[in-house]
Amino acid sequence: MPAHLKPFDGAVFRANPFYQLAAVGRTRHREKQFFSASPQHSLPYAILHPQPRCGLFIKTVCRQTADLFASLETPGLVAARFGAAGDLKRRRDLARLVWDGVIEIEYHGAFLSGAAACEPIAELDTNIPARGPLGRLSLEAVRHGEALASLDIPNLTNRLYGYHRKPIVPSIRGRLRSPSDVFAWLCPPASRVRATLERAWIDASSHTPGGWLAWSKHSASPGHARSPTYKLYISPDEAVLPEVFSRAVQVLTDSPAFAVKIANDRNGLARADKCLAYFRTPSELRETASHLGSALRGFPVHGVPFTAAIRNGLLSWGVDPPRASDSWSTPGMTSWRFWIASRLATALISAKSMPKGAIERWRFALERLRLDGVDPEWWRPEPGLWDDLVKIETTIP
Repeated sequence: MPAHLKPFDGAVFRANPFYQLAAVGRTRHREKQFFSASPQHSLPYAILHPQPRCGLFIKTVCRQTADLFASLETPGLVAARFGAAGDLKRRRDLARLVWDGVIEIEYHGAFLSGAAACEPIAELDTNIPARGPLGRLSLEAVRHGEALASLDIPNLTNRLYGYHRKPIVPSIRGRLRSPSDVFAWLCPPASRVRATLERAWIDASSHTPGGWLAWSKHSASPGHARSPTYKLYISPDEAVLPEVFSRAVQVLTDSPAFAVKIANDRNGLARADKCLAYFRTPSELRETASHLGSALRGFPVHGVPFTAAIRNGLLSWGVDPPRASDSWSTPGMTSWRFWIASRLATALISAKSMPKGAIERWRFALERLRLDGVDPEWWRPEPGLWDDLVKIETTIP
């Protein structure tokens, strides 16, 4: 959380008067279509509808947040409904709700929310250091996103998510006209890597959407849908990708990794996150990364923004949210980086109304992300990230 989150003992809050609370069963036609693909048990409890042209977004909220919102239609303290405001977890939850514009805090005779409420919420540091090459790359991406804040949330999310793509050099690009060309380039006939994949892995490409060559272990299963998935990014320069992939497959075959995938076309290979391996626990990932680091030492790095670097950034990691936890916010979205990009985009756009003289919008976005349990210096998740999230999502821009 922000280094100096202020105490809220005695603070007066109120529900944002520009929002109207409605049960999911009373949603409008467009929203019913949005939620129709979600299982009934994973639907949100309620929806907040903003007044027209007020600059707010439609949000979905859990029951606890809906109850708090309803109780604050008359301004007051929050302890009776939400627990002690001085409790550290409650302070973080309240800060998130204020910065997301759901509720407002009284400050010097006015009720404030969103980016305008930075001062009553936290004493922010003068700068956020970028740790290592991927930290600097991620900070560049966020500052680039600030310049694109005129976009809507989906488009800005995609621009942040795709930051640091590199065009494939023509000498390689011309050889990769189809997924079969990519497979032959990475795994030539009679090569060791192809023999290893055929012996120890199951081809899962047809079951993996989005343009990937994918394999799973014969005895592996991804685990429970409500458990997070730990992913290891392998991000070399594309010129050395066949050699890196071959070495990685040998290490991953003898590791606890249950799946591996790599982009299957020229567009995907231009991504920073072009090759990934999946694990059930962080200890399994760390052990495998240690062996991979030795096997891949010296190869040139591409580098994946919004991931936690291992050594020089050729390897990095993240943790995908449990599928069940996000099924009603963005159906099918279970990507660590997309989850981060969507939150950064929402914060950057909402901060456009920040008063003059306030902190920069990119810094507000990073501090808002920190409240969700992500360290914006090292881009690591905090322990218990997915267990400690009051559910509130910007769902329908």
